Amino acid sequence: MSQSTRYRRSGAIAACVIGAGVLTLIGTEVLGISLRGGDRGTGSGTQQQLPTTMEDFFQPGTQPDPSGEIVQPIIHSNNCVACHGQYLLDEKVPSYAEAWDGWINSIKGHTARDPIWKAAVAIANQDAAGAGEYCIRCHVPRGWLAGRSETGLVEDLDDLDFDGVNCHFCHRVVNPVLTKDSPKEDGPILAALDFPPTGAPGNARWVLDPNDVRRGPFDDVPLNMHGEADIIFSPFHLESAMCGT
Repeated sequence: MSQSTRYRRSGAIAACVIGAGVLTLIGTEVLGISLRGGDRGTGSGTQQQLPTTMEDFFQPGTQPDPSGEIVQPIIHSNNCVACHGQYLLDEKVPSYAEAWDGWINSIKGHTARDPIWKAAVAIANQDAAGAGEYCIRCHVPRGWLAGRSETGLVEDLDDLDFDGVNCHFCHRVVNPVLTKDSPKEDGPILAALDFPPTGAPGNARWVLDPNDVRRGPFDDVPLNMHGEADIIFSPFHLESAMCGT
């Protein structure tokens, strides 16, 4: 589906529906009550699924590009480990002090592998048709960008997608709010968006540099060891707001 043909609806209501649905289902199941009708295990009654579509969960920002012609695909974290991990061999220094090792053991490294999240996606889809598309956008940006979220099913993702919120994604994120400190590259990127984020950032309204340009919190890197990829200083990567996009 092209960036220009998707109908724009606010995802806020849909997100509330999903969240409320998940909490309600968890609560009722814990209490031994089934929303499918009657007590749990009786098998009576049927659940009423909301007849939603992918358009109900639309968010502005960067849009899926299965072809990779507009936005370069997100690469796997295995490309980062050789330089950014497994170099602290002193047992007195915890390995999570390394960039890659710290990430792989973090929540960000498990956003797509977490079995609780997978269960929540199944429940969300059960409550509202295709609701998992909204979950995948935030938890599995690689798969979402490649167009593998249209059904909302985790099963449609490929093995590499389970890298979750990985290194290459975070280091290509652009501040959706242009500031005086934004890199000069950010203005044209935001201006070129068909659907730029408005209001407060969040709800996975992320913006990704369409090119393989790595952003980071350091302005004193003496040598770029990333091949053809450029590296630039980004004040946004010094702020917790970057994680909230």
